Amino acid sequence: MWLPLALLLLATDVLAVKRHDFKTCDQSGFCKRGRSLASRAKTASSTWKSPYSIDASSIAITAKKSRFTASVISSIYPEIKFELDVRAHEDGTFRVRMDEIDGLRKRYDETAKWALIQEPLLSETISWKQTKKDIKALNSKTGVELRVQFAPLRVALARNGKEEVVLNGQGLLHMEHFRLKDIPSLEESPAPAAVGDGTESQVVMEAPEPPIKPNAWFEGDVEPQWDESFGGHTDTKPKGPESLSLDITFPTHGHLYGLPEHATRMDLPTTTGEGAKYRDPYRLYNLD
Repeated sequence: MWLPLALLLLATDVLAVKRHDFKTCDQSGFCKRGRSLASRAKTASSTWKSPYSIDASSIAITAKKSRFTASVISSIYPEIKFELDVRAHEDGTFRVRMDEIDGLRKRYDETAKWALIQEPLLSETISWKQTKKDIKALNSKTGVELRVQFAPLRVALARNGKEEVVLNGQGLLHMEHFRLKDIPSLEESPAPAAVGDGTESQVVMEAPEPPIKPNAWFEGDVEPQWDESFGGHTDTKPKGPESLSLDITFPTHGHLYGLPEHATRMDLPTTTGEGAKYRDPYRLYNLD
């Protein structure tokens, strides 16, 4: 008697989840922007191209050959500076980092201090080979080759000539740079137009023409959000939009395994396209 009752109470608790207390992807600015970007790329198909590329002349390889840095150019924001930092570690792994340089603010980048016991040792045997189109290196311990393509920016890890992990292969990389909030001035306000029969006039405010966004093909036509409201609360974003989106592809694998934030099988079901089991993507938090 007690076991069926316990199971009944457990089932009641499971069914009592308050979905409206949790944001959906459409209700979260960064998630909605990232998914919309992916949808535009899918619609554009073969004509889609990542706006990020590497300035080959800026590549600087350290004296011990274990690391190189390079300037990353964004065709939609050419005035914003980005840098790619690639390191080869002694244990055979590679570390790839990208950040905004000389921006209005500095992104938080101290996660390694809390996640790692110590910084991994850099390789002393790696050797980089640069061509007009890319730069690559082979780790003799693992047989893994890292290749960084210049235009568009694409990073791939290959073993025995077969790519196993690809970054930005679908061109979804987007690092939202720090910016200042646009405040419309009085000079930009539209002039009122008077209409009437001459004896009485009525002032009609003409709607301003929407600004042309040359980057809408990539970012969409939605203005950056500086605050979000949900459940009666407003979350201000004084630094503005600062999300990072990136596609990671595993060409030789048909299944992805992991620990999702809600109950499902280890073989993670897809969340997009036909046959999607869930509507929202899986969420990983900073402390996970």
